[in-house]
Amino acid sequence: MLPIQAQSLTDSLTHLLHTHQVDKAQRIKLYNTLASVHSQACDSAKTMHYANLAIALAHKTKDVAGQATACHHLGWCFLGKGHYQQALQIGHQLQAFARQHHYLPGQSQAYNIEGNVYHAQGKYLKALGRYQQALQIAQKGRHEHLVGACLGNIANVYASLGKYPLAKKYYQKALSIAQSNADQLGVAHSYNNLGLVSSRQGNEAKALAYHQQALYLYQQIGSEAGTAQSYHNLGGIYERQQHYQRALEYYQESLHLEKKLNNKKGLAESYLSLGNVYEAQRKITWALPYFQKFIQLSQQMRCQGGMATGYFKLGSLTLTVQQHGRAIAYFEKSLAIRKTQGEQSKIAETLVGLGTACHRSQQNRQALSYLKKALALAQKLNLPHIVRNGNKVLASVYKANKSYEQALESFHVFKQMEDSLDNQEITRKMASTQTQYQLLRQKDSIGRVQAQEKARFTVQSHQERRQRQVLWGGTGVLLGLLLLLLGFYRYKQGKNNQVEKLNQNLACTNEWLKREMHKRLAATESKLNIEKKALEERIANQNQQLTAHTLHMLQKNQALQQLRQMVNEVRQQGDFKSTKKQLGKLANLVNFGLNIDKDWERFHHIFEQLHPDFYTSLKQQFPELNKTDLRMCALIKLNLNNTEIADLLAISEQSVHTKHYRLRKKMNFETTKQLHSFLLSFVGLGVLSSTERVLEKQRLN
Repeated sequence: MLPIQAQSLTDSLTHLLHTHQVDKAQRIKLYNTLASVHSQACDSAKTMHYANLAIALAHKTKDVAGQATACHHLGWCFLGKGHYQQALQIGHQLQAFARQHHYLPGQSQAYNIEGNVYHAQGKYLKALGRYQQALQIAQKGRHEHLVGACLGNIANVYASLGKYPLAKKYYQKALSIAQSNADQLGVAHSYNNLGLVSSRQGNEAKALAYHQQALYLYQQIGSEAGTAQSYHNLGGIYERQQHYQRALEYYQESLHLEKKLNNKKGLAESYLSLGNVYEAQRKITWALPYFQKFIQLSQQMRCQGGMATGYFKLGSLTLTVQQHGRAIAYFEKSLAIRKTQGEQSKIAETLVGLGTACHRSQQNRQALSYLKKALALAQKLNLPHIVRNGNKVLASVYKANKSYEQALESFHVFKQMEDSLDNQEITRKMASTQTQYQLLRQKDSIGRVQAQEKARFTVQSHQERRQRQVLWGGTGVLLGLLLLLLGFYRYKQGKNNQVEKLNQNLACTNEWLKREMHKRLAATESKLNIEKKALEERIANQNQQLTAHTLHMLQKNQALQQLRQMVNEVRQQGDFKSTKKQLGKLANLVNFGLNIDKDWERFHHIFEQLHPDFYTSLKQQFPELNKTDLRMCALIKLNLNNTEIADLLAISEQSVHTKHYRLRKKMNFETTKQLHSFLLSFVGLGVLSSTERVLEKQRLN
């Protein structure tokens, strides 16, 4: 179900389509608008339906902009479902199409699709390269709305890489463009992004101000989706400050709006955040149903990343309540999905969870394997939290295996990382204290101003006493800090030798890991080459089978036609009734042999292996084609001439010309040459699942 405003818009557009008062160009725009509306509502099925309709009509009318826009909708649809390979394929196709027609907006959109795929997979440098190419093309064509989108995408990559000043710089540029174009929605999006990057920098007070500005603008322009996102982001600020009750209030507000909008993606995010808050409060029974709802929605949206996150959360919960077997099962499901997605940091996180669950269930050999893989990835990607957590569990595993020296080394790494992260935590808590103070100052501003006015004289009378208290308190804190620093310095001096030895061991371990990685890469490359060769041989064999089968059918039909001709001649010359009767039966038998479908079934089976989805894609684009038309299209696809087609179908060449004429009318081609050229190059843009392919075959048969 769509939101009320979106449903009203959809109804109006659908009514226009059915009035038959719009030309083909307007119809393409309507299809693309409907695809966009359903894409925002996370309805992938209807998005793909209207996008494919737009592609088919735009292809007929040679509407480059319409076809590029529809391909862009398809790419985002696959991306939202977590089908990264299909999204990347659409991006490549759109890029080739846009270059062929010198359509700059399409080229920029294609690079943005590819960049989003690589970003989602954690391939940040590849993503950055694609976004920068998209930006250059958008600037060259002076497409301001695309320039702003590209700047925001580049900023997102820098934020993922932890380069927050650069991210902030690009978000500010996107904000300036939106302000100069009076694009209030773009301004709100920029404030939202600036708030997120400020939170990552630890400046929650600044983040709060940005999100409040974004919330105000979203409410002013009536964007309920943006309002819901702002409530969610404000809840995140309070969650990080451990103000769980306030965080729950904002998350519930966001959830209420997402339900109203029927935004499955937003609902899933709200369920996940609510589960995280209850998990942080150790309310396991409260967190569990929210994580389960999150997984259900991710499955409905076919969002692989969401399903992986949900299974990881369930694994963590079951591990907390000592259900080790279930925890291992959940972690394995999460790991399987994340491997297909290629999210390396998430894979490392899941491997640590698996290692922990296996260790607690006394499967130390398996735990050791998982933890070593996790630490190799974490060190490569510079993930200090995972290095710390992984080494803590690894030390316990080595201790259980009585490998005390290795246990000590892992424990030292754990302590080293813990000290480093503790220092960061101290800094964060100091910033958090300041943020809490500023949050309190910003809460209920009108009431606070009135209270300050009433208390002004009281504050003045107590000012000197408070100053003395602050002075003594500051002196005490300073002395305490000096003592703490002195103790810390002496502790660090005693640990210097151990740290040096530990660094040497880490260097040796890294060298060993590099050698192992090179060996495995070589083995993988060899395996891929073998598989590629086998696939090429299989395709060549299938081509040979199809050629042989077609030749067999052609020779059989030619022989049968000659035999029928001879029988007819005998029937015309003979005078014996019984002989003519027997020869008539023989002629009927020959006619039956010419029309038998068994050979055609074998032909279609081999043809569909070489050209998957040819029939279904063609039928989807041209619904008027029947079974006989599709058979004719397949013979044209094999580049057979009219004589060969006539022999195969047991008809005259004039009948073949008639079939060509009917096909051209149904498929809207002016000449037979255009029809042949289209079918020889036709591959289709749709991608069907195995289940959809079986159902479509049954329907065509």
